[in-house]
Amino acid sequence: AEAGNCLSAPSGNYVSFWLPAGLFAAVLLLNPLREWLVLSLAALPANFAFDCVHDARPKIVVMLFFYLANVTQAVTGAWLVRRFVSEKPALASLNEFLGVIGFAGVFSTMLGAAIGAATLKEFGLSPSFVQSWKVWWSSCAMAVLIFTPLILKWFAAPEASRSEKISFKRSVEAVLLFGGLAGFFWYLLVPGGGINAPKIPVLIFILWAGLRFGLRGASLAIFLLAVLSAFYTTHYLKGLSAQEISAGGYVFTLQVFVAVSALVGLVPAIVLGERDRTLTKLRDSENRYRSLTEAAFEGICISENGIVLDMNDQGLKMFGYLRDEMIGKEILDLVAPESRPVVAEAIRAGQELIYGHQTLRKDGSIFYAEAQARM
Repeated sequence: AEAGNCLSAPSGNYVSFWLPAGLFAAVLLLNPLREWLVLSLAALPANFAFDCVHDARPKIVVMLFFYLANVTQAVTGAWLVRRFVSEKPALASLNEFLGVIGFAGVFSTMLGAAIGAATLKEFGLSPSFVQSWKVWWSSCAMAVLIFTPLILKWFAAPEASRSEKISFKRSVEAVLLFGGLAGFFWYLLVPGGGINAPKIPVLIFILWAGLRFGLRGASLAIFLLAVLSAFYTTHYLKGLSAQEISAGGYVFTLQVFVAVSALVGLVPAIVLGERDRTLTKLRDSENRYRSLTEAAFEGICISENGIVLDMNDQGLKMFGYLRDEMIGKEILDLVAPESRPVVAEAIRAGQELIYGHQTLRKDGSIFYAEAQARM
C-alpha cells in the first residue's frame, strides 16, 4: 500500500495503483482454500495501519468497511478463478489469463469498488459515488493486471526457475532490454514530453520482453514500466498544464497506457509459450511413437487412402526401400499383381481382419506376407 502511495501524486487523494489488490488476489490463488481465512485476517492490521498513517482521525467503522471492500474483492475474484478457470492458474494459456483478469481484475474489483465508494459517500469523505467508484475500481483493476501475473509466474513454481540456466549472451540481452526500457522511459517522462507524448517506442521494449523472455520477462518488464511511469508522471508532472494537473485526468491516461502495454507484452508471451508447449508435446509423442514402432518385430506402415505416410525400419527392410522412397507410394504398388484385388478391397472396405497376400520388393522379387489393418 505504501509503495502504491509513493507512485501516486503527492497532493492527490487517491492511489494510482492499489498494489495490495494484485498481491491479495495472487496470494489467495497460490494457497489452498483452507488458508484463505488466515490470510484474509492477516490483511486486517495492515489495512488499519495504512489508514491510520494517512488519516489523523481515522474512524474504526470506515476502516472496517475499507477492509471489507479489499477482502471481498480478493476472495470473490480468487474463488471465481478457482471455480471457473483453474485450480492452480499459471497463465499457461490465453483462457487462463483472460479468466484471471476478467474475474479477479474486472468483475470482483467492481464489487470492492462499490463497497468502498459507498463508504466514502456515506461518511462524507467523497461528494460523488460514481467518481469514487471509478477511481477505486481503476486503481485495483490496474494492480491486478500488472502485479498478479508477476507474482503468479515468479512464485508459482520456484523450483522450475532455479533449474533454468541463463547464458552470458542471454544476460547481456536482458541488461540491454531492461536498461534500455528504464533509460528511454526516464528520457520520455522527465526531460521529454511527459505522459502525453508519443509512447509507441516503449511498446517495442515490452514486446521484446514478451517474445524473447516469455511470460516471466514480460510480467517483470510491465511491472517496471508501471512503476517508472507512475513515479515519473506523478512526481515530475512533465508536459501537463495546470488545469490537467488539478483535474487529475492524466492518471487515467497513465493507466490506459500501462493497460495497453500489459496486453502487448503478456498476450504474445502467453500465446508463444502455449505454442512451444504444444510443439514439445508433439515432438515427445512422435518420439514415443517412433520408439514403439522401431521396437516392433513386424513391419508397420501408416497410410491414408492407400498412400504410405510412414513406415518403420523393419518394413523398409522387408521391401528394400529407403524411407524417402517409401513415403508417398501407393500401397498397391507394393503388392504383387495377383493379390492386388484382395488388398484393394480390404483398403476400400476398411477391413481389419488378418489376410495373406503376395508382396512386391523394390528389386521385383515376391514374398508372402500377412497383413492386419487398424483404422
